[in-house]
Amino acid sequence: MQRGFTLIELLVTISVAAILLGIAVPSYNHLIQSNRASTTANRLLSTFMLARSEAIQRNQRVVVCIVQSGSDACDTSATAWENGLMVFADADNDGERDAQEAVIQVERPFAQQTRITGNSNVERAVSFDAGGRTSRVGTLTVDAGDDSDYKRSIVISTTGRSRVKS
Repeated sequence: MQRGFTLIELLVTISVAAILLGIAVPSYNHLIQSNRASTTANRLLSTFMLARSEAIQRNQRVVVCIVQSGSDACDTSATAWENGLMVFADADNDGERDAQEAVIQVERPFAQQTRITGNSNVERAVSFDAGGRTSRVGTLTVDAGDDSDYKRSIVISTTGRSRVKS
């Protein structure tokens, strides 16, 4: 009675496994990048929905802005939304967070391979008035890869409603 594998059987098994891995790995990479884009877009969408809801509930302006690293202030010169963002109640309507204004939420930085850019209307911040409306219609683009399959857009309408567009 023979036990174990012959060298030829082992080589055939390894060859078949290598072929299957060669087919599966690119598909897996596509899945990861596509999920990264969707997850990031959904995080942004939920943050904008929270800000709009808080503006209506508090009956005052609420701002979503790019946060300075290691602080609780808006970075007015930055345009890289992937570095993290902050939602705060803007009691004096100046678009900048003062010490007495409440921070509602701070979002940690997004995945390193992800870029988030806004068009000129929402390049640095988005604000919602007491009625939940925004004065600037805009689009934020989430880019998680080299292909257009890995891009998502968050469209913010004048009514303040946000939606994800593939």
